[in-house]
Amino acid sequence: MKHLLSFDEQNYIEQKSAYESISLNIQKCISSFNDLQIGKINTDDLLKLLTDPVGLVYDKITNGEAISIAGLKINKQKAMDIIEKPIGYDLFLSNVKFAVESLRNNENNNIQAINLNNIGLIYKIDESGNVVLTTKMDEMIKERNKKYATSDVAKKLFEITQKFINEVEKHGLTNVFLSNPNGPGRVLNGVIEISRDNRLTVCIEGIMKYN
Repeated sequence: MKHLLSFDEQNYIEQKSAYESISLNIQKCISSFNDLQIGKINTDDLLKLLTDPVGLVYDKITNGEAISIAGLKINKQKAMDIIEKPIGYDLFLSNVKFAVESLRNNENNNIQAINLNNIGLIYKIDESGNVVLTTKMDEMIKERNKKYATSDVAKKLFEITQKFINEVEKHGLTNVFLSNPNGPGRVLNGVIEISRDNRLTVCIEGIMKYN
């Protein structure tokens, strides 16, 4: 059984905020689509919105029915060249192009590269029409920032080390460790770390070596 050693809440918040920031470009696409007044977009439409916006508009206008000329069906791209386009169509396509580029060329170090095929796993459209992170994605981000003890030895070592630190602080002996010539940021005996703000903490990386 896994035992939670640490949760980097600050990093979790930063990563979640990075995903939410990127979603603003998708939200802009949805807003410009709504301005076309040809229907509404739901979560199931997200992938098509970003990978085939022309086809999405076509399906909304025609209810998915094919257009034929002289008995021959024509593809959606050519059909959109023929039929009257709603006002704001070009702006909509421009916004989609920008959103896709921002997703593919994301340079934010707080998040992993986004595969458009997984867009429906990352984002959803809520009842108010807002693009938000899915519950599953939120949990995945949290999990990335958790570290566990997966063995009884690591679990017990963590508990003992934490109790030891508590006793050292309780008896005012912290300075004995802070006077260590290695200085802040260094690890003592593999399991105790001197933080940058001169506090004793359990070295999670050291504990995880015993997993």
